[in-house]
Amino acid sequence: MPEVDIAVLEEYQGKGYAFEASKILFVNVFENESVECIVWNAFRSNKASCRITEKLGGKVVEGRNLVMEAMQAAGLEVNPAEYEKAPATMTYEISKMMFMNRFGNSNCM
Repeated sequence: MPEVDIAVLEEYQGKGYAFEASKILFVNVFENESVECIVWNAFRSNKASCRITEKLGGKVVEGRNLVMEAMQAAGLEVNPAEYEKAPATMTYEISKMMFMNRFGNSNCM
């Protein structure tokens, strides 16, 4: 399942660029690839990323701690006290059907 990471320089934040770029990317992926769902992970504290995902039709599927999960997967010892301090993440899924109904080709550009 495809995953998305987006970073925007501070001087360009809050202008809608990440939303518009994501929308165009997702239309392209859903129209040209055999993908039914896109996963978007965001730090819970990154309200802008969470808001963009929700505007794109993303639904929260789980709250997790991906930083600590990656450390454990790499075989690193994780102190339970440190696990609680690591930033929590939200995992969203954006379904093709919901997205294309909202933003299909005619609404994108």
